[in-house]
Amino acid sequence: MHAPTPQDTLALATAATERARNAPPTPRWFPPTMGMLGGGATMLITAALPTDGAARTVLGIAGIVLTLLLFGLMAWLTGVRRKVGVMPRAVADEPTRRWLRIGLFAVPPLVAGALAALVSGWQTVAAGAVIGAWIWYSLTRRRA
Repeated sequence: MHAPTPQDTLALATAATERARNAPPTPRWFPPTMGMLGGGATMLITAALPTDGAARTVLGIAGIVLTLLLFGLMAWLTGVRRKVGVMPRAVADEPTRRWLRIGLFAVPPLVAGALAALVSGWQTVAAGAVIGAWIWYSLTRRRA
């Protein structure tokens, strides 16, 4: 087998650039939907923790269903992107400081989850809203 010529390499790079330029963007409905699913799942699961009996089962199962739907939509979008042949940049490869990447994606959900574990009642709704808003913001930021 022979080594690629400079023309072959240039043609390959041109084709990859054109494919990336023509790739469909993330659907506009995706960030808010994922935020609402993530926040709703958090609300339901944290609301199920202090309850007993049938209410705990129903809330827990509903939260798990929302979580599975969230991951299913993420898998669907990844499959669509793979078919096109263009994947967005990984979070680890974004040109920002490492502590900022970790802070943007890890700290707010951890804080909200810790608060949700310590409180009950309407505070679980607030914790779920924080997580949902953060997912929405993070995905919108990546799309831009």
